[in-house]
Amino acid sequence: MFEAVLAVMVTAICMSVLFNVTQALAVSKKRMRSENALAFSYIQLEKYMHKDAKRVYLKSCSNSEAVIGKIHKDGTEDSFAMRKTKTTGRLYVVSYMELLPALNVLFQRKGNNLRIMVTEPDCRTSNLYFALDPPPEEKEQHESKKGPVDEKKETKQNEG
Repeated sequence: MFEAVLAVMVTAICMSVLFNVTQALAVSKKRMRSENALAFSYIQLEKYMHKDAKRVYLKSCSNSEAVIGKIHKDGTEDSFAMRKTKTTGRLYVVSYMELLPALNVLFQRKGNNLRIMVTEPDCRTSNLYFALDPPPEEKEQHESKKGPVDEKKETKQNEG
């Protein structure tokens, strides 16, 4: 009789330990899932931006939307927008993909860099940074300004 009671108690303790371990694993998976989703979204967006692209630049940026211009290797130009949906609360690229769930998304431009500030559903804040190329007009003007300066240096060297 004593052995039967002891066996039932040991079985109950083992079941309790297994239950607690499975609960701990389930909670840890939920916490890790959002970090992985954010990293995966960043990688996915980076690959999409630079796929078959000669130049990727920021066309316009406001707090609620960023428009990215893309010049393909064959010379054709394309653009896409990123914004947060109001109904589902997800950051998405227009006509391409939904990226991740977010409570709040803000876009900031600093020079040719794009910063996306994402407040996740568990109230953590993350920043995604993208270094982009200068727009075509700025790059062409910058190169044309360099041209005459280089020629003047060459003529001074030839004279002296």
